[in-house]
Amino acid sequence: MLSQPARRLPIGPDWLYEPCLDGIRVVIIKRGASVTLCSAEERQPERRFPFLLEAAAKIPVDDAIIDGAVVEPTIARAVPSVRYYAFDLMRLEGRDLRGQRLMNRREALRTVISNSGLFLAEELTSNPRRAVEQAMLWGFPGVVAKRRDSAYRSGARSQDWQEYRPPRQLEFVVGGYKPAGPDSVAALLVGCVDGPVILYSGLVHQGIVGASRLSLKEALAPLETARSPFINLWGEHEFSRTGPKRREAADVIWLRPTLKALLRVAEWTPHQLLKAPTLVELRTRTATPSEGTALSMSALMHTNNSF
Repeated sequence: MLSQPARRLPIGPDWLYEPCLDGIRVVIIKRGASVTLCSAEERQPERRFPFLLEAAAKIPVDDAIIDGAVVEPTIARAVPSVRYYAFDLMRLEGRDLRGQRLMNRREALRTVISNSGLFLAEELTSNPRRAVEQAMLWGFPGVVAKRRDSAYRSGARSQDWQEYRPPRQLEFVVGGYKPAGPDSVAALLVGCVDGPVILYSGLVHQGIVGASRLSLKEALAPLETARSPFINLWGEHEFSRTGPKRREAADVIWLRPTLKALLRVAEWTPHQLLKAPTLVELRTRTATPSEGTALSMSALMHTNNSF
């Protein structure tokens, strides 16, 4: 079952709120001593997440199908280790539970996974604003609202499950740009300050439009330098965990890191890079990273949130 994107959270006693689990969706199928993992996002979940097989083997039932997601720790997420968060129970001991109320399925799920090493996606506060703040504080990108009496509709995207991801405005250091011709800017390369160093966080295309491309080129010209300010170059893989891909940085003009970019950030990729950020404005930095006045990596992820 899939959630429907929403611009705002539905309100009322008919709804419960859960953290939006930005991870890898995995269905656990347990039949006697046999455990099978199914995922549309991971070809071999058994090899990547062997702990799931061990945890599922501890479930004190012979027949169960559990829906959930594997969530990994990132710079943004206050999860101490790789965890599986279960949020629904589709089958139990030969009974198809998909037509039952969500609250009944959750109650059964809590009992089934207790002492197994699997975690329940706990219900957030019933106050929608506080629910968003609570989820964001834990490093999750938003909230999923679910009707308490909703059935489980396999393969369907339903208004009974609505996913809300609030935009955030965060500051990053500008470390370079990709030109769009000799007198224009196509994108900015930005990074997070982590102690005395700057770590690459991604490319910013959105928000740089029209005449601003020309004026931005003029403003950046005095900051041009021969060296990259990012310490994590180069990324060896197509989706690098450590830095920009070689093709991304092929024609980059590097900058001294004296500018901050205020960005509207929706979410991060699993590889800790920004996903479709939008430039709001540029600001002058008052210090270099070594002077210690810039926001730390963890602080960047938990401040300046706007709901």
